[in-house]
Amino acid sequence: MKNIRLVAFLFYLTMICGLSHAQNIKLLNGVKFELPFLELRGGLELNPLVIKDSKYNYGVAFNSDHWYKAFPVVFKAGNLSTEGSLSRLNNPEFSQVASSTGLSNARTVSFFEVSLPQKDSFSKAQALFVQAGYKAQKLKKTDMNFFYDGKTPVGSFDLVYNPSKAFDIGFCFTGGVFQNERKESTAWFLEAPGFHSGKIFCWNAQISFLSKNYKTVLLANIYESPFGKFNSCWRWENQLLFKKAGFIFDVFYNPIQNLITSSGKQLSPLLQLRYGCNFEAAGFTAGASSLLNINLHKNMHNLKNECGIKYSGKIYRGEFILAATVNIQNISQEYKIDFPNASIQNSNSVALGEFKLELNPKLYFERGSSGKVDLRGVIGCNGGYDGAVKLDLKTQVEITRKKRKFSAGLGVQKQIKWFTLDFRIDVGI
Repeated sequence: MKNIRLVAFLFYLTMICGLSHAQNIKLLNGVKFELPFLELRGGLELNPLVIKDSKYNYGVAFNSDHWYKAFPVVFKAGNLSTEGSLSRLNNPEFSQVASSTGLSNARTVSFFEVSLPQKDSFSKAQALFVQAGYKAQKLKKTDMNFFYDGKTPVGSFDLVYNPSKAFDIGFCFTGGVFQNERKESTAWFLEAPGFHSGKIFCWNAQISFLSKNYKTVLLANIYESPFGKFNSCWRWENQLLFKKAGFIFDVFYNPIQNLITSSGKQLSPLLQLRYGCNFEAAGFTAGASSLLNINLHKNMHNLKNECGIKYSGKIYRGEFILAATVNIQNISQEYKIDFPNASIQNSNSVALGEFKLELNPKLYFERGSSGKVDLRGVIGCNGGYDGAVKLDLKTQVEITRKKRKFSAGLGVQKQIKWFTLDFRIDVGI
C-alpha cells in the first residue's frame, strides 16, 4: 500500500507542475459489466479545457456459447471496431516490414472480427453485428457473419477444417457494398480519371494450409471499378517454422493503375516482396527482415530494412531494433540511391512481483527535401502495479530541433465482481 501511495504522490506532483502549462487534458472513464453470456461497455472522454469536446461510446455483446457450444450465436451492437479480413480488403498492401524478432508468430487466415469499443476509442460509428456458427469434431470453426454500420453492409463466411492432426485448412470469404465517394480536385492535370459517386461491390477470399512447420495463406481481392469492370490484386504469405528458427517470404501484386479499394484508397501498380528470418537461443531472439516495394509504373522504388535482438526472461525483457529505408531511383539508366529515414529503438521492461517498470528510448532520423537531416528523440518511462487496484503510469518526452513535448497519464482500474471500472487522466504540455 505504501508503494501505491508513493506512485500516486509522484504522479500528483508531476501533474501539479504541468497543469499550468497544459495544452491538452483528457479525462477518460470506462465501465464494463461482464457475465458468461453478456458484456456491456461504456466510455466517456472529457476535456476540462473545452467542455463541448466531450465524447462517449458504448457496446453490448451477447454470446449463446454458454448454453449451446455446438451452435453459438453472437450479437454485438454499439461503436464497433472491425479487423481481420475487412482490413485486408480496405488496405491490401503490406504497410510495413515484418517484425524482425516476431517472425516465429504463427500465421493464419485473417477472419472477419468485430470488437466492442475501448474506453479511449471514439471514432467508430454505431453498428450491428450478428454471427451464427457451428462446431464439430473436425470443424474447428464455421461462422456466418453480418455487419452493418448504417452505410455499408458486409457479410462473411469463415471455415477451419481439420482433416488430420498434421494440418488445418482455413477459408474466409468477405464481401460488401461500399460507398465510393467522388473526390473533387482543382488541378488541371489528373493522374486518375474522374468518376461519379456511387456504390461498388468488393470482396476477398482467403485460403490457408497450416501445418506444424509450414504455413501458407493466399488472398485474392476483387474490386468493382466505377467504370464498370472488376479489378483484382493478390497477396501470398509463407512461413517456415522450426524449433529455434523462423523464415517468411510474402508477395503482394497489383497490376492495375489507380485501383480503388473498398475504403476509397487508390493504389498504384506495385510488386512487394517481404522476407526475413530469426533465430532463438537461451532466451534471445535475433532476426532481420526487409520489405521491397517495386513500383511498376514509376522509376522510384524503396527497400525498408529492420534488424533486432530481443531477450525474454522472468524478470527482465528487452529489445533493440535498427531500421532504415533506402530509396532507389532509375534516371536515364543511372541509379540514384538515397537514405530518407532511419531509427534506433530500444525497449526495456522489469517485472518485480506486482510491479512493472519500462524505459523506452527511441531516436529517429529523417532527411528533408533540402538534404538536411532532422533528428527526433522520444523517451518513454512507464510504471504499473497489478494488484487489487491496477495502476498504470505513462510519461513521454519528445524532443526535436524546434520544440519539446511532454505528456503524462495515470490509469486506475478496479474490478468489483462483474464490474470493471476504469479511470485515466492524460496531460500534454
